[in-house]
Amino acid sequence: MTPPSVRRPLAALLSTALVALGTAVAVPAVADAGDTAGPTVTVKPGAQGADGRYRSLSVKLQDPSKVDKVEINGTVKDLTDAVYSDVNGIKPGTFGAVEGKNVLVAHDVLGNTSTLEFVLDTTGPEVTVKPGSQGADGRYRSVSLKLHDGSKVDKVEINGTVKDLTDNVWSDVNGIKPGTFGAVEGKNVLVAHDVLGNTSTLEFVLDTTGPEVTVKPGSQGADGRYRSVSLKLHDPSKVDGLTLNGVDKDLTDNVWSDLNGVKPGAFGAVEGANTLVVRDTLGNTTTLELVLDTSGPQITVKPESQGADGRYRSLSVKLHDPSKVDKVEINGTVKDLTDNAWSDVNGIVPGTFGAVEGANTLVAFDVLGNTTGLEFVLDTTGPQVSTKDDTVGGDGHYRSVSFKLHDPSKVDGLTLNGVDKDLTDNVWSDLNGVKPGAFGAVEGTNTLVVRDVLGNTTTVEFVLDTVRPVVTIESPAAGATTPAAEVGDVVVTVTDDTLLRRVGANLYRDGAFYGPIGSTPAATALGGSTWTGTWSLPADLPAGTWTVRVGAFDLAGNWGGANVDVVVAEPAVTEPTVEPSEPAGGNEDVEPSLDGSTVGATSVDGVPWITYDVRLTDPAGKATGHTARLVLTDGTHTTTLELGDLVDGRLEGAVLWPGAQVAADGTPTAFPGWAFADGTWTRAEGEYSWTLGDVTATLVVNPELVVELAYPEGAGPQVTDGVETLEPVETDRTDTQAVAVPAAPTSATPAATTDAVAASTTAELALTGASTLWLALGAALLVAAGASVLVLRRRRA
Repeated sequence: MTPPSVRRPLAALLSTALVALGTAVAVPAVADAGDTAGPTVTVKPGAQGADGRYRSLSVKLQDPSKVDKVEINGTVKDLTDAVYSDVNGIKPGTFGAVEGKNVLVAHDVLGNTSTLEFVLDTTGPEVTVKPGSQGADGRYRSVSLKLHDGSKVDKVEINGTVKDLTDNVWSDVNGIKPGTFGAVEGKNVLVAHDVLGNTSTLEFVLDTTGPEVTVKPGSQGADGRYRSVSLKLHDPSKVDGLTLNGVDKDLTDNVWSDLNGVKPGAFGAVEGANTLVVRDTLGNTTTLELVLDTSGPQITVKPESQGADGRYRSLSVKLHDPSKVDKVEINGTVKDLTDNAWSDVNGIVPGTFGAVEGANTLVAFDVLGNTTGLEFVLDTTGPQVSTKDDTVGGDGHYRSVSFKLHDPSKVDGLTLNGVDKDLTDNVWSDLNGVKPGAFGAVEGTNTLVVRDVLGNTTTVEFVLDTVRPVVTIESPAAGATTPAAEVGDVVVTVTDDTLLRRVGANLYRDGAFYGPIGSTPAATALGGSTWTGTWSLPADLPAGTWTVRVGAFDLAGNWGGANVDVVVAEPAVTEPTVEPSEPAGGNEDVEPSLDGSTVGATSVDGVPWITYDVRLTDPAGKATGHTARLVLTDGTHTTTLELGDLVDGRLEGAVLWPGAQVAADGTPTAFPGWAFADGTWTRAEGEYSWTLGDVTATLVVNPELVVELAYPEGAGPQVTDGVETLEPVETDRTDTQAVAVPAAPTSATPAATTDAVAASTTAELALTGASTLWLALGAALLVAAGASVLVLRRRRA
């Protein structure tokens, strides 16, 4: 008998052969009571897997004794008791199959079993981020992956790009970054496949971009240049920290962060170029180069400017700022510019762009708000020209003139009538002793042009005049003899090459000064080149020889004079002799009185004199004294002037003002409230300076009389043009010579001899406008008398 184990294959072969011949053959079951083999279990083609590992499994069951059922992991599936049977689509969850290890037991109807152990694997490879990857939590700068699958890793696919692997249980994909294996910046999808077709998906972000750095509103500047800048920092991978010029600053690992108030000295920032590196937690960095500029524009004076060292006649400036020049402001007036790195402001002179004569402030702004200031002086004014103390003359007419030159921008030089003279470029300078023939000066009109180092000029027109005025006494006639009652008037004509200042006449008796005849006002110059005037002579002149002396000054200080002698034949009034007698009845009760007495003040060549006419009325003879005194006081100080003794109740004369002194030649040597040193008079607090203010004057004889008195106008060391000088004059005599009042020179007198004459008679020309005051006070007589008090005459009442 053929064993069953042989019979089954033979039957199968027979069946197969018949099928091949196109014959349908039913193969009857061959039952054999000796069948102890379970069904044959064959993995069907199409199964997803091999070698006992499957994603999905179908099996073919065959048993001649017919397949009864299958049992998978204890779960029974009954079959149709056929020789052939199938169990298709075995996967986890079907027929009791599970993920992982499974046991399939196939039963035939005889109870024989066959067992198939297999693994069902529907899980894709395990994907693990390897140490050393740059990043975490799904965000990476660079990522490497470990792949593991019991069914072997077949391949990976990144964003659709496939990378085949070596079908091993373990595999790696290293250094995934944008541009490798299909990876891109940003979101990526990696799918890992095992050989069964199972997949695992990993979504991750590749971030190789540093933080976004944005300049915040409120920052001062733009385009990489800032005075102060604040920054907004953003990175989805979180901002980790930064370095500014190598100085590290850690941040709080947030998606958003800030860096505020970056300026030189803060966070390592410096003036000029700065490098900011901002990093995220992945190590990506962003570098920002920026310039911090807290310096205002550079201001440079351009070559065409007229001036230097902060003083200019005209100024042009070059402005430069890498952050661009925005505007300039001059003394608060704004001039907008074109926001360029280079700019100019040209031709700054007074009246342009808000500039003024004198001190100016220019402020230059860049677009960041930085400023630079420039202080400068605009000087378009020529030097100040003033006359010095040794000048002779005034009102633009001079015999000799010295000039003081002053300019804060320094005096450079001058031209006088076209003749140039260079100076030493100092703030103060002088031009001394200008007279015809010196420095190009000429007799007559001269033009002086003084320039400063900036080119500003001052022009002074002046006249040099060394010719004396010509004085003609028209009346009285020289040598005339006249009765006292008919002496008449003095008629004078004066002519000059230029302009006259003043004319005055004095009267002398027997060569001694008697009193003034008249004068033109001291306060106002005559101004013309010709003057004719008339003064009346006193009508009560005693008999004797009288001299009328007339002097005239022109504006240049030249003096000319003339005299005539007149003989008065008989006195105009005979003064009767009054014998002393007893007071008339009824006068014994009349008190003494000084009513009618007068005190005045006058200035002669600047010398202050007090004139007085004391009249004592004492019909009852009660006066206990006849010595006259003048007491001055300001309430704090007091001084008493001894005037002299009254004769027959009358005393006239003049006395120097307290503190005033004159030399033997009539030159003033002292003034109250002034001091003379180094050739210059200056104000000083002296012994009698208080008398220049308000004083109370009292005539004291017995009785007393309060009179009005004030320091005379024009007195003191001053002449015209306000020049504070009264230089000593020279005379033509020696100390051993007799003192005499020389005759006035005539127009025919040589200039060499007339200088001395003019000098000795200068003190005789009155400087008061009142015709009732004396024109001169007899300086020569004072010298002879050796006293400061001149008593002109005493009269009997």
